[in-house]
Amino acid sequence: MKKHRRPLHLIAILISVALGVVGYADNAAAPLPPSNAVVMIILGPAQPAPSAPVSPGILPDLELNPARWIDIKDCTSDRRVAFFAGLKRLEAKLSEQIAELTAIRAGMTNTSTVKNWDLAMQAMNGARFQLKTTGELLSKATPQTWEFQKAKVGQAWARTQEAYAKVKACPTE
Repeated sequence: MKKHRRPLHLIAILISVALGVVGYADNAAAPLPPSNAVVMIILGPAQPAPSAPVSPGILPDLELNPARWIDIKDCTSDRRVAFFAGLKRLEAKLSEQIAELTAIRAGMTNTSTVKNWDLAMQAMNGARFQLKTTGELLSKATPQTWEFQKAKVGQAWARTQEAYAKVKACPTE
């Protein structure tokens, strides 16, 4: 009959956690020292509200920042928000490309051409799915795995653009 021994490192971890909680409780009860900080609030003149509403077509993020991988490829884990805003722009650009190709496909009649086109579109949709899933995985990445996961998103983006070029190169008649 084997005895199950608890590993010593597990016991050491439990003891250190217990001591840490006790130490935290002791520190939490102590009052904070008085602060000599001064807070200044400076009020300026109120800014007038714009008199005319701004047209929604003037300020969208897509018009101000075109979708390009090169603009977000160097974002660090600390700049996640900027990266994912750029990734959303790339996904929107990809949706526009797919809509463009779908409109072209609607006018095609030649059966052999349609078959090749559909196979190329299937590859593009697979690339789109890969981009979406790698982006979702990147959103859960730690700072330590950020660069590795971000490189996978870059590869997925490149794959979508290669697939787009292949579909565009297919004959339409």
